[in-house]
Amino acid sequence: MEKRREKTMDISWKPDEITLVEDVRIAPYRAMTKAAQLYQEQRVVVCEGAKVVRRVLQSSLAMASFLATERYYEEMHDLLSAKIERGELAPERCFVAERSVMNAIVGYKLHEGVLAMAHAPQEQNLYDESRTIALPAVLLNGVVDSENIGAIVRNCVAFGIPSLIIDDTTSSPYLRRAVRVSLGAVFGLSVYRSFDILTDLAELKQTRGAQVIVAETHPKARTVSGFSFPPNYVLVLGSEGYGCSENVVSIADEIVSIAMQPSLHADFAVNSLNVAASSAIILHEAQMARGKE
Repeated sequence: MEKRREKTMDISWKPDEITLVEDVRIAPYRAMTKAAQLYQEQRVVVCEGAKVVRRVLQSSLAMASFLATERYYEEMHDLLSAKIERGELAPERCFVAERSVMNAIVGYKLHEGVLAMAHAPQEQNLYDESRTIALPAVLLNGVVDSENIGAIVRNCVAFGIPSLIIDDTTSSPYLRRAVRVSLGAVFGLSVYRSFDILTDLAELKQTRGAQVIVAETHPKARTVSGFSFPPNYVLVLGSEGYGCSENVVSIADEIVSIAMQPSLHADFAVNSLNVAASSAIILHEAQMARGKE
């Protein structure tokens, strides 16, 4: 292993070196391919890659552990030290290992030699927080693909959406693939769970004056280009295969869609876009509309 540049570092603590794949201290990393189960059972968020790990180190989340090659440990030493000083990471839960050992631990070849595990924040119940949730917000109705969710999270942060609402049929944005695709943007977003979206949306409309805008291909849909977005809105995005539920569409204040160009070949016509791509277009239009106010 490369010699550590200790002269430029605070050496009041040092990570332990992992040499054995069977080391019990890094057991959770051997379950990386079962990250969803790990999250469900232990509420642990798996963070993979330099950008994601840096963001979780910069967040206020308590961390379970850190595992990296010497190179990434040195690059992130200051962030780790700050995390330790805040009491959000125990120094004895910081480990270094050779890349080959890390690959053997997780069971596949890592793109970057840095991993971390953090404790997921407590889910906020939208019903309890409806009077204080920051608007505008995006609500996911039955979205299950983690990569789509990760991309939507990234789009929310990119276009200034402070809050994400997920219903009880939507996958968690803290699953490994979602966190990875979001590049850790989920750590900068407030996430709420709704167990009854019709009741919760009605509460937001009544107490906050929120307008419910549903993205859906629908006869009554208005083209999103040029649409006037109100300051307080909840944009509802539906599932990959079925869109938004009929009950949600029925209470929408507005329905918007993205205009598709007609195809020269009817058999290859595209009627809608992937939900993540749609979110980027709609949220960009909303941002542009706010900029014109």
